[in-house]
Amino acid sequence: MTTMPRNGLLLATDTGGTTAGAPSRLLPDADDLDRIAADEGVSTADLGVLEVNSRVGKLFAAILDYVARHPPVRPRAGTGGADASTTEAVAGPALWVNPSDAVDRVDVRSAADVEEAEATGTSNVGIKRPLYKKPSDPYGCYGPASLREGDQKRPPYKTVHGMGAAVVLWPPPPAATPDALRRAYAAEAGASPPATQPAAAEVNGDGSGSDGEAEASFPPDSARIHVLHMAAGHPLGSGLGAPDMQRFVLLVAAGGADPLKTFIAGVVDWSLALYAPPPAASAFRLFRFRTDDRASKSMWVAEGDKPGRPLSSVILPDGMAEALKADVEAFLSPPTKAWYRSHGVPYRRSYLLHGPPGSGKTSTIRALASTFRLTACFLAVTNGNFNNQILGDALASLPRASLLVIEDVDALFTVDRVATAAAGALTFSGLLNALDGLIAAESLLVAMTTNKPVTALDEALVRGGRVDSRWSFEAPCASQLARLFASYYPKADSEMGTAFGAQMVDGLGGGEGGGSMAAAQQLFIRCREASAADCLGTVPEFCAEYVADRDAAVAEAAAAAAERAAAATAAAAAAAEATAATAARRARREARLSQAE
Repeated sequence: MTTMPRNGLLLATDTGGTTAGAPSRLLPDADDLDRIAADEGVSTADLGVLEVNSRVGKLFAAILDYVARHPPVRPRAGTGGADASTTEAVAGPALWVNPSDAVDRVDVRSAADVEEAEATGTSNVGIKRPLYKKPSDPYGCYGPASLREGDQKRPPYKTVHGMGAAVVLWPPPPAATPDALRRAYAAEAGASPPATQPAAAEVNGDGSGSDGEAEASFPPDSARIHVLHMAAGHPLGSGLGAPDMQRFVLLVAAGGADPLKTFIAGVVDWSLALYAPPPAASAFRLFRFRTDDRASKSMWVAEGDKPGRPLSSVILPDGMAEALKADVEAFLSPPTKAWYRSHGVPYRRSYLLHGPPGSGKTSTIRALASTFRLTACFLAVTNGNFNNQILGDALASLPRASLLVIEDVDALFTVDRVATAAAGALTFSGLLNALDGLIAAESLLVAMTTNKPVTALDEALVRGGRVDSRWSFEAPCASQLARLFASYYPKADSEMGTAFGAQMVDGLGGGEGGGSMAAAQQLFIRCREASAADCLGTVPEFCAEYVADRDAAVAEAAAAAAERAAAATAAAAAAAEATAATAARRARREARLSQAE
């Protein structure tokens, strides 16, 4: 009895030997080979046999999985003189028998048998040679490798040949490809892939369907692989060792070793493709810079992965999405980085995205972050104590592969560099140094957004070096809204999309270029269960409501602004009055002092 090769594989071309020059451990019985040879219409000498044991975990599991999910293969009735009854046992997958249920051969040899085998040179098949205990060894320590009458015997060595057999085809038939199996599982009410095969059409041994007609997508030169499931070893333990029963599959195919080599080279890839996770939806990691109320502690805080979107899904003017993607892709390329380094230019690039609200600026940033796997770092002035030092700390501690986002940059300073309440303690010069100064971070993309035109920003803020590229996001025109409609209702006629775009632009009262992506998205959310025609019919009513709410919000904001302005005026008047009263008191006091002198 030879030991199993460490790699767990043993290839044989006939019953007498292997390609490796060593005797096979578990070649099929002669009856098995005769039956398979008759089914294939060849002699047993033309069969290739490959032994795979459970030590080759991935390959062993992949073979059993493939057999379990393969459609049943009908035997080749009458091939090579065999009738259907001779191959009925290999018609379908049946490899799930307990190894302890059936015993084809139990070989327990005595010491005399072993000595005779050693003397004659016969292979000691069926028993692992035990070692005797020394008389002075009461604890059963092993002694010299010799046998004596009365020594303890090893438990029976059992070989189980009746654990099932099957025939599979390789390459996989259409019903057994990973894509076909995943589609079948997806149709099962969202259930996970089961351990057994889904319902599939029966496949004949020649690769044709059950109706006898060859399937056009199935390779005509497919190989038939016979799979025999076996087990061998010591099923029981003893003082001389633990149980070492192992399972095997024997692969047999006509044509020698080549079909088997092709099969084992592909079946593991088949298993990996079957169990490969579905493509994950594009996502990006989000960080926000947080400071406490006194701005004494500040740090970037991870807020998890956020759902992204492809840049193509953002409805922008023709060619804009492609141009923006190409610009970012070129900047992130290794040659560009090397060029920046070789010329001493700071490796960073800044974009200014300007346009009215709802025109797609934030959606574009989300798409860029997910498309290029960047970490979106949103920086906002969160309290009145935010200052230049905190901004410098934020830039110095940015995560790797970051896209720094500064939204509504126009809200920090006026065109005359006057700080607003939103700027906190941050100065205009501090912001400029953060964008293009000694404290500016490198290996960085910066995206600034504003709802105002570029002319409303200070020229020093938007000059080259601080803003490398400007992208105008205008209100969507009718054609963009038509494309957006088509993305939500892909089966609708193009005429309906054209009508939708025109009605939205007219209904929102802005003329050509006066639409709103945000408004259109609200409409689609409202009509998410409606048909395209019903959604189109809702446009006039929706636009009327949207304009009324927008006008009311504008009026409310204007009233609030007027109220704040009046309060500011009243406060200024009160301060002026208090200042005048203080001055009057000082004047009276000085007058009294002068009289006293």
